[in-house]
Amino acid sequence: MALILMIFSGILVGFGNYCMRRAMIAGGQSRNYILIQLFLSALWTFALGPLAHMQFAISTSTWIYGALTGLCLAFFMKCLGHAMARGPVSLTVAFINASTLLPALVFFLLFGASWGFEYHLTTFIGSLLVLLALYQATQREFKKNTPTTSNTPAISKQLSMAWLVATFGCFFFHTLMLILIQLRAMSLLTELPEHFLLLKSSTQGSEAFLPIMLMSAWLVRLVDTKKEHFQLPIKQEWFFGGLGGFANGASIHLMAIATMVATGLQGAMMFPLYSVSIIITCNLWSALLYKESVYWPASVLAILGIITGTVNWTALLGS
Repeated sequence: MALILMIFSGILVGFGNYCMRRAMIAGGQSRNYILIQLFLSALWTFALGPLAHMQFAISTSTWIYGALTGLCLAFFMKCLGHAMARGPVSLTVAFINASTLLPALVFFLLFGASWGFEYHLTTFIGSLLVLLALYQATQREFKKNTPTTSNTPAISKQLSMAWLVATFGCFFFHTLMLILIQLRAMSLLTELPEHFLLLKSSTQGSEAFLPIMLMSAWLVRLVDTKKEHFQLPIKQEWFFGGLGGFANGASIHLMAIATMVATGLQGAMMFPLYSVSIIITCNLWSALLYKESVYWPASVLAILGIITGTVNWTALLGS
């Protein structure tokens, strides 16, 4: 059950990315789409969390973790909007999902194996496979967009550089988000070392974490948008932003349910399946609907690397 929920959660994220692309193709702006999507996602998670359980007392730590994670989400969404408008969808999504490999290394370096954070050879191999896939796909994209004659304007390559910067921004802020979310979950479930006591979180109002995260991101993007000569959204932005907000909120809700009902074996496979379903969904709609050239060998190699590096093979093999 948990694995099915995570697959659908990833498909919904892929559908949300499709809605963003559709809004921009229709003449909309990514910043307007993001504002609508984040606001509706915040309302969705608030209705299913604090409002549904009538829990409105929120601890200071929940506010802090929610606001910091929301700040990362705001910058991630801004970079995502630029990347989706300037480069290949399949490679952008592969870059973003490669960030799922980094938190394991960060937590191993911070806490060590004594706190349950181990860095296995399979994690290292998976990271290398993902890096190889990204290198191959990036080289192919730059060769494809590089002008072939001296008289040809270098616009394509300049756009590729803008896409690359935006995509690395997505990777960086998505990694920070994952670290903060996992750190908060860890602080709720275990006793942290003394030198990490400032990171301790409280269970009071913990269901408000997601609404706070999303609303914080919305506020940051609202301020940033006003600085960029805000224009009222067009009807396509309202429509696709609404669909994207529903998809994003539903994805988050399904993921929350999956993490609660997952068994040990399912826990080993959840997030790899989530990442893989996002990559496949985005590759399919970009290839079928927009006839974009998807470099499938690199996508398959990235998927293989994510599975190799993030699956809990000990739990999966029962040893």
